[in-house]
Amino acid sequence: MKKLLFVIMMCVAVVANAQSWSKNLEKKAKKGDVAAQVAVANAYASGDGVKLGLNKAAKWYYEAAKQGHMEARLKLYSFYSKE
Repeated sequence: MKKLLFVIMMCVAVVANAQSWSKNLEKKAKKGDVAAQVAVANAYASGDGVKLGLNKAAKWYYEAAKQGHMEARLKLYSFYSKE
């Protein structure tokens, strides 16, 4: 029983840490950090640590693409070429 409780507590800690990480990264992205913008976009595109959100991913790829980030431009293009 103690092992199960320990595993549950560790899972909760990991989820809380992921949410904290994503919030801090999104703050950097909002301030214009292009690497953070791409990382946030990738997270939303894959649902890694956040709820899957393709519209949010496209928004952040767009913000990074405006700053000349080539990966963001390519990902944004792939989003719109699929439609």
